[in-house]
Amino acid sequence: MQTKEYHFTIQSRGKQWLLMLLLIACGTALTLILGKEMNETTQILVVAAVVCVSVVFAMWASSAKVTVRLSEKGFEHIWNRRFSLCFKKDRLIPWNLIEGMNLHTGGRPARFETPAAWYYFTLKVKDGKDYRISKSFMGTYDTDFTEFVRNFLQIGNEFKKTLYPELDLIAEI
Repeated sequence: MQTKEYHFTIQSRGKQWLLMLLLIACGTALTLILGKEMNETTQILVVAAVVCVSVVFAMWASSAKVTVRLSEKGFEHIWNRRFSLCFKKDRLIPWNLIEGMNLHTGGRPARFETPAAWYYFTLKVKDGKDYRISKSFMGTYDTDFTEFVRNFLQIGNEFKKTLYPELDLIAEI
């Protein structure tokens, strides 16, 4: 079997919202403290600039670039650029530990013909440490994420059939 690699950007929604709210609160407080000499229009423009910069910086700081490799070893997650303050290591999940996968679409039914609606992908792992990838929403259509999700069951089950014929195939949960 041939090794398949996918490169895409992922996003941490929790880090994004926390960082964005923290930056907006600090920037607004600083503007109010230092802005006593400014007129009202200037204060509004400064607060708007703080909000815009906070949103853009939070989106950048909460995104990461990863490589996902599907090989005979298993499912391998490799960090190319980590999230800010992220100390997670690369992860290898052997095929015999993967039970299933789930595609989350925010409550809507998962339709493989509408990749724009996909939010994140979860692997159900036997050791209890499920693996989750949230796609990036930073304005780019990430074709590698889409291709990865569409091909995962087929490629994963081919490896699992070849290496572990006695185990059940990966199921869509």
